[in-house]
Amino acid sequence: MEPTGEPSRLEEKGTGSNLTNSRCVRCGAAFECGANGPAPCWCAAYPRVMPVPQGNAGCYCPSCLAELTAQR
Repeated sequence: MEPTGEPSRLEEKGTGSNLTNSRCVRCGAAFECGANGPAPCWCAAYPRVMPVPQGNAGCYCPSCLAELTAQR
């Protein structure tokens, strides 16, 4: 399932972190990406077993990234 349109930006109250509503490029699940925020995204806690998507390439949701990381 391809994401449609531009991702929406959320401002978490009191944290100052920017999150982006995203859709997983593998399963289509909705999740929040923090790659463009001031703090590292949740995915930074995973081992680097594949390149980080660049530009509009899209990301994996937490479930898919966990599964893909375990397979490598």
